[in-house]
Amino acid sequence: VVGSGTMPGSGTFLTTVNLATLVDGTITATATLTDAAGNTSAPGSAITTKDTVPPVLNSVADSPDPFSPNGDLVKDTTAISYSSSEPVIATVNVIDAAGIVVRSGIPQFSGAPSIIWDGKSGPPLPVATVPDGIYTYTVNVIDLAGNPGNSLSGVVTVDTVAPETTITSQPTGPTNSTTASFTFTSNEGGSTFQCQ
Repeated sequence: VVGSGTMPGSGTFLTTVNLATLVDGTITATATLTDAAGNTSAPGSAITTKDTVPPVLNSVADSPDPFSPNGDLVKDTTAISYSSSEPVIATVNVIDAAGIVVRSGIPQFSGAPSIIWDGKSGPPLPVATVPDGIYTYTVNVIDLAGNPGNSLSGVVTVDTVAPETTITSQPTGPTNSTTASFTFTSNEGGSTFQCQ
């Protein structure tokens, strides 16, 4: 590919070169200047990359799930992670069960392959912790050349309410036994327990 032109005077000159016939990959551009007396400069060069292939988003996941954005510093955020075919810039949109976008365009920081959601809504909604429930997140990516890729979605649960525990049976009266049995129930499946 060759481009040429005449500079209108000293200073900066811009020329456009059609790269349509070149395959994707590294492109080295060189430029020389020849003055009216026929003197030709040493070539200057620059390297760029042509990339017309969109990135492929392979998978998304979240952890922890459920998470509890209640300010107690225990599982207050969830990390939405992804894998892609090449380095990308990612954003996440979060939608509630009614189909309302509660958070839009959560950005990726420092090139890490995950995005942190703090369980809060965002503009145009007031910024506040979202109600408990199941939320759908969609990860959108664009590569460093500006090619948009596919999107993938997942679900995450917000749960800020502690489970209720009810002891349903226990030893009666004084006992000299070295063991005791207690039966208890919880209103929330998957809860862990600790006896003291």
